[in-house]
Amino acid sequence: MMLLAILLHVTLLHVFDGDTILVRNESGRLARIRLSGIDAPESVQPFGAESRESLAQLVSGCPLVVEIETSDRYGRLVARVSCGDHDVSLEQVIRGLAWSDPLYSREEQLARALHRGLWSQRDPIPPWRFRRLRSPPEIPSH
Repeated sequence: MMLLAILLHVTLLHVFDGDTILVRNESGRLARIRLSGIDAPESVQPFGAESRESLAQLVSGCPLVVEIETSDRYGRLVARVSCGDHDVSLEQVIRGLAWSDPLYSREEQLARALHRGLWSQRDPIPPWRFRRLRSPPEIPSH
């Protein structure tokens, strides 16, 4: 079954981190958007601030087009975001400021080989592992 993506023209309101933005659509509705295809370092991780600044630079000053793919467990819309003809997720990966899913794996490998951004570190901790390490262990309810 093929799902149709929803395209929206939006205005940027805020950049939270290297993969999440707040936008307003043409009807005035606010939406928190999680960029699809990437996972950027958490704000407190090495290169977290650089990733956020890079995303802010990529999405500022041009009309944004959002192609909604799904929503996540936190209620954010997961979407491809374009600024002009630039895929914002792809640019973050090329700059070495986000891990990628298989869609951008070639670009991630190139960023690694060139030691760009977070790949300049010897063994960067992926954000999903960082979040797990910071989460308190669950206590059984028995």
